[in-house]
Amino acid sequence: MIWAPLTLIFGLAAGLVAGFFGIGGGIVFVPTYLEILSTFPGVHAPMQMAVATSQATIFCTMLLAVRKHRKYGGIQYKTAMRVGVGGIFGAIIGGYSNTVIDGNSLRFLFVGLIILVALKTFLYRHVEIERSNPHTPLKQSLAGVFIGAFAGFFGAGGGVLGVPYLLRYCNLKVHDAMATSSAIILITSSVATTTCALSGLSDPQDVPFSFGYLHYGIGALGFAGSLIGVQLGVSWARKVSRDKLIIALSVLLVVVALRVALR
Repeated sequence: MIWAPLTLIFGLAAGLVAGFFGIGGGIVFVPTYLEILSTFPGVHAPMQMAVATSQATIFCTMLLAVRKHRKYGGIQYKTAMRVGVGGIFGAIIGGYSNTVIDGNSLRFLFVGLIILVALKTFLYRHVEIERSNPHTPLKQSLAGVFIGAFAGFFGAGGGVLGVPYLLRYCNLKVHDAMATSSAIILITSSVATTTCALSGLSDPQDVPFSFGYLHYGIGALGFAGSLIGVQLGVSWARKVSRDKLIIALSVLLVVVALRVALR
């Protein structure tokens, strides 16, 4: 049962990441859950199970993050709804798609996309974009489809794409982008959790405390750890400058990608 305290510790770390960057915490939850589930004898689809369990934990964590962000007034609700509506359809597509790709391919796709986003975010860290023609509501919803598909497919919250998108194409300041991203993730993760869990009913895992691809025992422990982390993360993010936030986000993404790649 050594995995229980480890899950709590990494849940705390994921909560900090989720609250601080507005990215859901999936980049911490997925590799952590994957490592734990891979040691369970009855689990023969650990990556898919890690994705579904991550989504459930992200949903619960984002409930807390959005509640905390509301106190600071940074959530742009219209933008969140536009992107979130598209994200619902994307999450359904992504949630079912990850069941037809083998675990290793899924893992390396995850790594490649995260490194790409990290590099782009870092290279544009000094650019303050003020677009005269920010994306229309339709374009925001279409972007949401892609962000939601990423979330459902990889088990991440989608914020690793959502935050850069909100910064570059919706004219949001970095702290508002992170707050709005949390609201978007809350919408998409609710759908992705259901989709990922149900898609595993035809491939049951021989392990207690599971439903389809969802391991609610591990998910509950991860969420318990994130309870404190997300509150601290949201508060700390408001005290850090834009450049430092972006550099920290870029470094975090690379570290997590390398951890998954070298596993």
